[in-house]
Amino acid sequence: MKNILIIIVINLIFTSCNAQKVIETTSKDVLVFEFISGNIQLAKYYSKVYNQDNSYKKTVEASENKEIFNNKNISVVTQEWKPMGSKYYQKKYTFIQQKDTMNIYCKCGQEKNYYIKNLEFKRGNYNLNFELPKDNKDNKASEKDIKYIAGSEITNVKEMQKTFFKNTYSPSNEPTKRDLYFSDLKFIEIDVKNTANVYLQEIK
Repeated sequence: MKNILIIIVINLIFTSCNAQKVIETTSKDVLVFEFISGNIQLAKYYSKVYNQDNSYKKTVEASENKEIFNNKNISVVTQEWKPMGSKYYQKKYTFIQQKDTMNIYCKCGQEKNYYIKNLEFKRGNYNLNFELPKDNKDNKASEKDIKYIAGSEITNVKEMQKTFFKNTYSPSNEPTKRDLYFSDLKFIEIDVKNTANVYLQEIK
C-alpha cells in the first residue's frame, strides 16, 4: 500500500512538472529562426518601471520580440503587432552568438507566422529580402496563393509540437482567433538557400 502511494505521488509530481506549456498570442505572430550554426539566442532588452512618485518599481523585458524556445541553433519568437508606422513594416531581430551580434531587418508582414531556415550567423546588420511563395500560373502574389506549411512539418522543434497557443490568428486569410497547438499553426517557409527568391543583404 505504501509503495502504491509513493508511485501515485511520483506520478503526480512528474505530471505537474511536465504540464502543458501555454503561450498567449493575442496580437502576436510566431516566428521560427533556424540557423546553420549553434549557440545562438535572441537578445533581450530591459527597461525600468517607476511609480508615480518616480521611485523604482521593477525592471521588465522591453523587447517587442520574445524568445519562447531555444535549442542551440533554433529560436522560436513571438512578435507583437504594431500599429501603422515604420515598425509595422520593418521588423528587427537581434541575435547573439558568444560576443558577436547579428541584426536582421525584415519586412515580415504582421498577422503571419514565418519559418526562416538555413540562416548563416554573420556579425553585423543585414536585410532579409524575399518574395512570398506563390502558387499560381501567372506568378502574381496574392494572399490566397501563399503556400503555408504546418508546424508539424518543422521537425527540428519536436519539443514545441504540443505547446498550446491561445488566441492565435493564423493565417490572416482566416480572420478568426483560435487556440491551436504549435503542430497546427501555419507558417510561411522562407529558405535562405533559395537564393533565387531569398537573400541576406549586408547593410554597410
